[in-house]
Order: sequence, then C-alpha cells, then structure tokens
Amino acid sequence: MTRVEGLRTDVRLAVRQLISAPAFTLIATVTLALGVGVNSAIFALADAALLRRLPFGRPDRLVMLWERTPSSPKTGVSPLNMRDWSLQSQSFEGIGYVQRGMGGGPLLTAPDGSVETAERQSTSANFFDVLEVAPLVGRTFKPEDDGPSPRVVLLGEAVWQRRFGADPSIAGRAVRLNGLPYTVLGVVADNVQFSRPAEIWTLSPQFPDIPVLRSGRAFDVVARLKPGVTMADAQAEMGVISERLAQQYPQANKGASVIVEPIRTAIVGSDLQTTSFFLLGVVGFVLLLCCANVANLLLARATARSREIAVRSALGAGRARIIRQLLTETLVLAAIGGAVGLPLARQF
Repeated sequence: MTRVEGLRTDVRLAVRQLISAPAFTLIATVTLALGVGVNSAIFALADAALLRRLPFGRPDRLVMLWERTPSSPKTGVSPLNMRDWSLQSQSFEGIGYVQRGMGGGPLLTAPDGSVETAERQSTSANFFDVLEVAPLVGRTFKPEDDGPSPRVVLLGEAVWQRRFGADPSIAGRAVRLNGLPYTVLGVVADNVQFSRPAEIWTLSPQFPDIPVLRSGRAFDVVARLKPGVTMADAQAEMGVISERLAQQYPQANKGASVIVEPIRTAIVGSDLQTTSFFLLGVVGFVLLLCCANVANLLLARATARSREIAVRSALGAGRARIIRQLLTETLVLAAIGGAVGLPLARQF
C-alpha cells in the first residue's frame, strides 16, 4: 500500500469514527469553529489597523498635520495657514491636502448618456505626488493643471471599469460633472483612499488671501518628511512656525498650534490600534481555551476507546500505526472546525 492510499484509508476511517460519535463531533466542531471564527475576525481588524501596508509610496515618511485650537484639540487646517507652512517649513518634501466639505455626489455622465452620482474629493495639485501614488492609466494632477476654475478629473478604478468599460484610452477624453465638461487625466486604484472613500478626484479651487479664510479650517493635510528629518524635528519646526503665525494673525491663530502625526495613526486612530492589540491578546487566549477543551474531549474519548485500541494492537497494529490514525482523526476534526469557523468569521 502506497503512502497516498494509506492516507486515504486513514481519512475514511477517521470520518467514520467521527460520524459514529455525533455528540462528540458536534461539540468539538462548534468549539473549534467559535475559536477560529472569532480569531479570524479580530485578526482581519488587526491586519487593517496594524499590519497591512498603506497604498502609498514610503508610508513611513508620511505624516498628517492638524491644528490644535483653544476650542478643539485636533481639527482641520486653514488654507492660508497651510500655504504659510509650505512656504516657511524646511522639514517636508511636499505638503498636500484634501478639502473637507467638497464631497457629495456630483453627477457623472457616461458615454452612453446615463448619469450617476460619484463620491468626490477635491485635492491640491501635488496631492498624489506627495503620496507617491502611480496611476493605472494616464497621469495624476500636476501644478500646470491648477487654476482659478480647474476642469480636470481623476477617475477611480471601479468607476472607470463600470462606466467606461476600462477603456485604456480614457486619458484626455472629456466627461461631464454636473453638466460641465472635465478632462480625464488618468485612473487611480480604488485602494488609494484618504480621509474618506472617494470615486473621483478634482482639483480644489484656489483660495484668495482674505482674512476670513484663515479661520476656516477646511483641509486635511498630508506631508512627506525629507530624508533624515524625524517626527520630532518636524514637530519642533512646526511649533516655531505656528507661534510666528499666532503673532502675525492673532485674531485667527491665537492659542493655535500644530500636531504632526504618523499617517497610519492619523488614518486608523491610536485608540483603534490599542484596541486591536488588546483584542488580539483576548481572542488568542480564547482560542487556547477552545483548543484545551477539545484536547480534554479527545482525551476522554481516547479513554472510552481503550478497548478498541487494545483490540487493534492485538490484531497486529503497531504503536506508530495507531498513533497515526488518532492524529488523522484529530486533523480531520480540526479541518471541519476550521471550515465551519471561517464563514462564521464574516458574521462578526
């Protein structure tokens, strides 16, 4: 008998043994399924919060910049303050932004004339360059695209596939947003999301230098640290700049300061990261308890099967052969528990 044939025989015998003890099989399967299901669900959360690489180039060099005011410990950034940060700071390769409050659903007209809403974000011209995001088709925004009323758009991958048939020649073509013509520059992967989900991206209009705009904190700002510059270096420099701006514009910036934060912490949240670590430990302990309970069930079942094992030994089965059969039964039981537990994880 070959090894493969022997394994088939062991598996068939293991399945028959488990069927012959339905109560044991049901309890052990449910116990393992709960342990595997809960652990899989929590690991998916931890993977997104702690482990999965962000879809940006060199994400360890990316930070988000926030303003702290007397009325808010962490808020968006004033467009004029951000402009001054860009001009005065030496710690960053570039500073880009997404404009708050410019989402919603502009009407996107497809080539067949049909219309649908598409979630939009308005960004700075250098936003995707700061993130180091490469387009799937065409190119991203450039400084020369900027202007008083820029009419260029980037499409998300799903919209490109759904509404334009994944046409590789889409770059340079005209589409309509709310009835106005826009030129498509390129297509960006759907996993490139920032602050909130978006399907299309347009350029933010330029802001005039009027005092009221310094109090309007309407930007989520991302920056890329220069090589050799640490978070502490950037925080110290931004502290000096914020003090300078508070003296120059006390009406809008009195008591305001700047927070420099790693982009993963800013996107995911430090509370969620801490919670993910805690939950990983808890569910890991739960899985150990489940395994210990199943092990006790197996020991109890082995005691009840002592006569059967003695008969097998008397008929010529060696110790190694008996151990192999018992291990096969355990592996089949674990496979059934895992198969039931993984779909269960989607329900958590």
